[in-house]
Amino acid sequence: MADIAERLGLGPDEFAFHFETTAGLDADALATFLKRASTVARRGGAELRVVGVREGSLDVVIKAIKAGAKKEVFEKPIDTTIKTSLFVTGIVASIIHAMSPTLGGGAPIANAGAAVIENHQVTEITIVTNEDSTVVMDIGIVSQLREARQKRNLLDGPAAVPRLSAPVAGMLRDARSGELSGETSAVKGELHFKPDGYRYWVPVDENPVTANGVLQPGGRYRVSGHIALNGGQPDRIVVDHAVPLLN
Repeated sequence: MADIAERLGLGPDEFAFHFETTAGLDADALATFLKRASTVARRGGAELRVVGVREGSLDVVIKAIKAGAKKEVFEKPIDTTIKTSLFVTGIVASIIHAMSPTLGGGAPIANAGAAVIENHQVTEITIVTNEDSTVVMDIGIVSQLREARQKRNLLDGPAAVPRLSAPVAGMLRDARSGELSGETSAVKGELHFKPDGYRYWVPVDENPVTANGVLQPGGRYRVSGHIALNGGQPDRIVVDHAVPLLN
């Protein structure tokens, strides 16, 4: 993959996702995968921006920007390059870890990557940097993810799965169908979503672009996505799409 990094001419603040394919990749599948990668990066203090798409299989060049960072001044330009490269290396390592089957096959980015392999004509997903390249998804890793999920389900057992209350089951159904409406608020600096008719304030784990920008505190939206549970209760909501509503 060194030839790919050289061909792409990656900067010190950039890396790339290489999708091995002869048929391209569905735009929605790619967007979902990149959203999941952005979520992982955001937890590491970075914002990801797509700065280039190259065909030839498919290469998506990503710039990692430290969230809220101001321009730093160093005595030598090399200092900036080294610190930037180390930051990008940390973000890439977080994405690689999140896609690992050792996490039990439940990370959203791992599921999105597996869906790309299973449902599209892509045989391999690789993260490429100037220093290294790592295969993060192929059919072998997909099989490991399946085994990890099955093992987790067997260990948990049916008795360990809490029965969902009717309100929670309804919330999950509405989120999947794109009919979940509600309001947003910042709770201790973190964006939360409260579905209409429910008492739950659920942390937002994905902040999609809407017609008016990203989700903002104090707004009303209709969203689609999925809700992760903890002990049968809403733990976080991963929003794939949001439509602003009039108050």
